[in-house]
Parts: sequence; structure tokens; C-alpha cells
Amino acid sequence: AIAAICELPAMLGFNWLSAKFSGAALLKFSGIMYALRSFVYLIASSVLLVDLGQVFQAFSFAVFIPASVYYINATMKGGDKVKGQAYLNGMATLGGVIGSVAGGWLLDHNGVPGMLVFASAAAVLGALLLFYAVHNKKPSASVDTEDAAAVLPVD
Repeated sequence: AIAAICELPAMLGFNWLSAKFSGAALLKFSGIMYALRSFVYLIASSVLLVDLGQVFQAFSFAVFIPASVYYINATMKGGDKVKGQAYLNGMATLGGVIGSVAGGWLLDHNGVPGMLVFASAAAVLGALLLFYAVHNKKPSASVDTEDAAAVLPVD
């Protein structure tokens, strides 16, 4: 519940964020926040620190989801935007399945500390991959922010 409540301001204020920062910069920022969040969970020695980790949801997932939609719409041409969104959703689904299976296996074989160490390493690797793969390149066509808003997930 804490994480979900923390997501709302970032998602509702994404239009303001996207006016101030590029989609690439927001994606990179969210990658860093994912890594920081995982380290907070790793060092959490109390429920209060776990709750603090939940607050990072506002800067990780809540920024990543709309920023990825915005970035795809800004960097892909016309009909390829739909393909890009489909790849994004497929990646997120596959990542969730693999993460759940790997997390369960790690939990069974290494306990919570081992799983959290692996998750922290994976978050850092993910952030590094974002920095490598995401660029501030100019869109080939003008970006329509209404198109980006139309495909944002609504929960």
C-alpha cells in the first residue's frame, strides 16, 4: 500500500516531469533509484527501513513506466511505436516471470540475504544497461505528448 500510494504523485505529475527532463534522463534516473531501493532493502534491519524502501517506488517504478512510454514514442517512427510498446510490455511480463522464478529459487537455496544481494546486483546491472542503451537522440518526427499519455497504463 505504501508503494502504491507513493507512485501516484510521480505518475500524475509525469507531464510536468517530462516538460523539465528528457525521457532518456528520466529512464536513467529511475534505474539509479531502482538500485538505491534494492540497497535499502538489503540493509534494512527494521520494518521502518523496509517502509523507507517502499517510498523509493515513487522514484523507480512510478517514473520508469511513463518515461519508457514517452521515450519509445519520442524515438520511434509512426507505426513502430506500437511495436515498441508491445516489446516493452513483453519485456516487463517476461522479466516479472523470470524474476519471480529466480527469486523463489534463490530464496530456497540462499535465504533472504542471498536473494537480496542478487537483487541488488541485478538492479545495478539494470541501471548500467539503461545508461548504455538509452540515448538523448532527437526524434525523427515530432513527439505528440497526447500520444504518450494515451498509452500510459491506468490502474
